[in-house]
Amino acid sequence: MLESLHDTSIQRTATPASRPVVAASEAEAPGPVARRLPHAEWRPLRTSHLTLAAGLWLLVTIAALASRPLLPVDETRYLAVAWEMWSSGDALVPRLNGEPYAHKGPLLFWLINAGWLLVGVNEWTARLTAPLFGLASVLMTARLARQLWPDLPHVRAAAPLILAGGGFWIVFSSLTYFDSLVTCFTLVGLSGILEIGRGRLLRGGLMATIAMACGLLTKGPVLLVHLAPVAICAPLLCGAFWGAPIDGRARSRGAWYATILVSLVAGALIALAWALPAAAAGGEDFARSILFGQSADRVVNSFAHPRPVWWYLVIIPPLLFPWVCWPALMRAAGACIRSAVRPASAAAVNGAAAADSGPATVLAEPGTRLCVIWVGGVVAALSLVSGKLPHYLMPTLPAFALLIARIIPLCEARGGRYDRVPAAMLILIAGIAATALGIAGSAKAPEWLLRAALPGGLVLIIASITLLWVRTRATMSWVLSTTAIVSLMVAALHLAIAPALRDGYDLSPVAERISRFQQSGVHVGHLGRYHGEYTFRGRLQPLEIIEPYQLDAWAIAHPRGVIVGSYSGHPWQDMAWPEYRRSFRGKSTVALWSADEERYRALRQPDRGPEPTPREYRDLRRTVLSGSGDANSR
Repeated sequence: MLESLHDTSIQRTATPASRPVVAASEAEAPGPVARRLPHAEWRPLRTSHLTLAAGLWLLVTIAALASRPLLPVDETRYLAVAWEMWSSGDALVPRLNGEPYAHKGPLLFWLINAGWLLVGVNEWTARLTAPLFGLASVLMTARLARQLWPDLPHVRAAAPLILAGGGFWIVFSSLTYFDSLVTCFTLVGLSGILEIGRGRLLRGGLMATIAMACGLLTKGPVLLVHLAPVAICAPLLCGAFWGAPIDGRARSRGAWYATILVSLVAGALIALAWALPAAAAGGEDFARSILFGQSADRVVNSFAHPRPVWWYLVIIPPLLFPWVCWPALMRAAGACIRSAVRPASAAAVNGAAAADSGPATVLAEPGTRLCVIWVGGVVAALSLVSGKLPHYLMPTLPAFALLIARIIPLCEARGGRYDRVPAAMLILIAGIAATALGIAGSAKAPEWLLRAALPGGLVLIIASITLLWVRTRATMSWVLSTTAIVSLMVAALHLAIAPALRDGYDLSPVAERISRFQQSGVHVGHLGRYHGEYTFRGRLQPLEIIEPYQLDAWAIAHPRGVIVGSYSGHPWQDMAWPEYRRSFRGKSTVALWSADEERYRALRQPDRGPEPTPREYRDLRRTVLSGSGDANSR
């Protein structure tokens, strides 16, 4: 039905004069580099493409949240901070395990608490908050496409689908990460900047102010990295946005920079309205972190995730899967790059402009230049920061989607079966490898991964066959079907490996036991650094942190207490046999120990001899727990 709708639309011949049209001879005999697709081909989805993208987002998000537990340490930590904000009633200073938490801004935690205020405390409300901003980013991508290419409906039809169909975007936009919020506020800010460029200073300035304030309250000054390249360079390199006045209002670069500067100051003042009182209430270290320290540390000497300068250049292609595996698209992109490196003659460029079909014309468009400035500036800036992670580039993925949507008409052939072969083969190879791992097993692979390998591999194999089997004649149908297949693959993959994910990552049983201890008045201490892994699941109060050298003193002070910790290998290397243990990611074990000093003193000596046999193991446990009725009942 979808293809017939496209085929009918292609037959339309009436096209507005304001939009470029392909000559009949050119449509019949496309050149080796570029073939202009009729705009009528994209017209049926002008109003429904956002609905389709939103429906796929809803499907994947529900499947992911239903099958995937909270992932330590990031998701569990952020929900722990939100829970402590809710339980303490202190919305000014975010706290993690009772201590001020300065690594992120408070906006996400405020939004989660606002959701709980409406529907009560529950996990679904908290976990849907960040993904909703992923959906908003898809919608804002369509708006930005309309602002950049008002006469090219295929861009605003395809761009949100391309963004929503990226494998990396599908997975990470369903997580409780701050990057989904940063992406949304980046798009709002860029949309406001474009409104300023069109002379609508009040509307654009207000949008930019809101974006900057929310971005600063989300993840600090990192939003400025995503907005600065366009804000600084666009008037110099994208001059078409500053042509004739719009609605009779003249435009100038001075008004552009002045309005953006005012928006930046206003957004900073809004953020400072929280930061200054929070700094006064949170103490000196917290104040230094939120006002000065953290941003400088990330730029100069990152305290986590150090990577070389070139790392992002290597990681970008996987982030664009499956679109980067489209041969015709890569050939069209290569033609655009070659036209920039070796500019054509003026006559050739004028001829391409007349037909609106050449790669040189695409690069000459202000919208294309703006997206290149956006991506290039952000990647260059983030590459200079030592701390690097793939999801730090999430705010640039809409720019890639816009560029891909603009280049699609330059593809040599419409989407067909063979254009999907590279992506399908990569998925097939991954599926066969996973299936083989699940069948043959591996001594080095964790147990949860072995359980997930077989069902996950079968899903990947089916998805690869589906990619090869589905054939479409219209380009929009090709884009839509690829997005749908990849989205369904990710949703099915979540459901297939759900039991294995729960076994490997779900710490709810540990959190529930700790909660029962706290409710019964038992002192609970955590051995070593604590990231809030159990706080939200168990609705816990802050745990006492025990350093290794404090273990004996804490056990003497709390003989009926419980110690929470993790270990790799065998428990008798460090402490006695735990009263409860659970494997975590197949690499370590989370355990609960009793702190009775009399029963555990000898077992903590370093010279306890060789490893016990299984029988000695059981005897050891019975000896440790003998005469401890309250310990057995915990």
